[in-house]
Amino acid sequence: QKLELGFATDQLARVSAEEVGNAIRACCEDGRYKANAQRLAALMNREDGVGETCDVLRRFVAGDLLTGKWRRNHLEYKRSLVSRRYENQRAPNPWKTKAWTSDLGERYPVMAEYW
Repeated sequence: QKLELGFATDQLARVSAEEVGNAIRACCEDGRYKANAQRLAALMNREDGVGETCDVLRRFVAGDLLTGKWRRNHLEYKRSLVSRRYENQRAPNPWKTKAWTSDLGERYPVMAEYW
């Protein structure tokens, strides 16, 4: 909604049919939503997505992969998962869910809204 490309609502489970209808109506009738979407589409069409992806992969391979940094980080992450699993097996039941979802909330901030 910050870019005014559409109309934001609350979580879908908490939205009434009337609110959804109002949001759809606003997007269809308000010309600025369409104009902003067209402007964003033009920006996206000018980008070189494949070239940028190749550059990112080249930097990853030349940097993290060949230096061993990625492997060290990956092994450390796996060790932390094993450690957390061991701790969760000993934890009281309500804490098991909290321990796993807290990591997801940190890694994917958008998921934190649902817990």
